[in-house]
Order: sequence, then C-alpha cells, then structure tokens
Amino acid sequence: MGLILDCACVHCDYYQEGILLGPVLPRGCFYFPALHADRKRIIQINISQYLEMHACPSSRENNEELARFKSEKKLPYFEQEMFEWNGSENEILSEMPHLQARYNYCPQCEQFGLQFEVWGPFE
Repeated sequence: MGLILDCACVHCDYYQEGILLGPVLPRGCFYFPALHADRKRIIQINISQYLEMHACPSSRENNEELARFKSEKKLPYFEQEMFEWNGSENEILSEMPHLQARYNYCPQCEQFGLQFEVWGPFE
C-alpha cells in the first residue's frame, strides 16, 4: 500500500494534489514524485526499475533508469539537488529512496519551500 500526497510551496501559490508514493500491487509499480522540468510541475514516475538496478552494488553509479529519467527531464525528489537538508526538524516520508516532507525544490518559484503532505493511503 502506498500514500497519496499533496504538495504546496510556502513561498508562492504552487499547489498540487494526488501524487502517488509507494508500491502498487500486484502490478509491480513503485511511484515516486519527480519534477517535470519542461512542464514545471510535479509528476509521479514509476521507479521500480531504478530500485532493482540500485540494489545491485555495481550499478549504483551508472543507473540506466535514472539516466533515462534525466534525459526525459524528470528529476526524482530523491536526487540531492531537489531538496535541502535542514536537520532533525524535517519529517522523512520515505527512507529509501529518500523523500522529505519539507525543504523541497518548487517548480514555480525555484526555491526550496515545497512541502509534501500525506493525504491518505492508496492500494
């Protein structure tokens, strides 16, 4: 079971709802939020192949699935340039891959004020 997220920026009026985070069974999908750089909005991408490749130690540096996402201008929020670290005051929504509730990159104002909030579960 996964989570449905809403996101909003504390610096501007960017708001979006209905973003999926987590596994969808039995289809084998694992959804994760990402920035679509061309559209300047948050989307969900299926990172199940990324997770399979990431599990293999020899492929962590050159993950083909991550390279494909980047070539499509889809930047997952587990990438370090998509969030700022702000110590223990930030709730972690997903450990692996990393997703934090606050201090994420906003596609509209381009500051680190985007916050993800859990809205509910999905199956």
